[in-house]
Amino acid sequence: MRKDVIKLFVKLFVVLFLPFEIFNFIYSLVEFNYTGNAMTKFRKEYGIIPKVSDRTYFTNSIHVPVYKQMSPFKKIDIESQLTGLSNAGCITYVELSHEAIHNIEALEQLVDYAMEHDIPYFAINLPSSSCLACGYQGDIDDNCPECGSKNIEKLARVTGYLSTDYRHFNQGKIDEVHDRVKHKETYNFWLWK
Repeated sequence: MRKDVIKLFVKLFVVLFLPFEIFNFIYSLVEFNYTGNAMTKFRKEYGIIPKVSDRTYFTNSIHVPVYKQMSPFKKIDIESQLTGLSNAGCITYVELSHEAIHNIEALEQLVDYAMEHDIPYFAINLPSSSCLACGYQGDIDDNCPECGSKNIEKLARVTGYLSTDYRHFNQGKIDEVHDRVKHKETYNFWLWK
């Protein structure tokens, strides 16, 4: 991202969004359904605006939109310039595919890179689904690849917290989880060494 764009975002964030961050933090303590509700209210007032309200959720504070195709390192580069502006939660996370669990060196490299860029709260999201019928664990879509069961528990980080099944959240949060880019698709995970 261009430096002039980052500088403009910083100015806009401090003037326009910082008060919203404070409100969002307080409101999130009361109700985790805020994301979907806020978009509904925003659309009633302003309609559907491309890249602003054309999804069922807002991108959270300092984050690169979850659907943006980029390497995990580029995501860290961008978000590291903004995390110090938020006085509420400012987690930076990357989404990886299940096979990343087997590449400890690459995971360490990501953590080191985040620390070198002063990321105060960093997480690596790895899909961890379990078939409740046969016990298979891995990245499962709708049906278990082993037994075909639809009785799947999907562990995911939602609103900064690990949830045993994100499908219990509102539609905005469910859509946001579905839209997340797995960074393996945008950066060759096996060549990080």
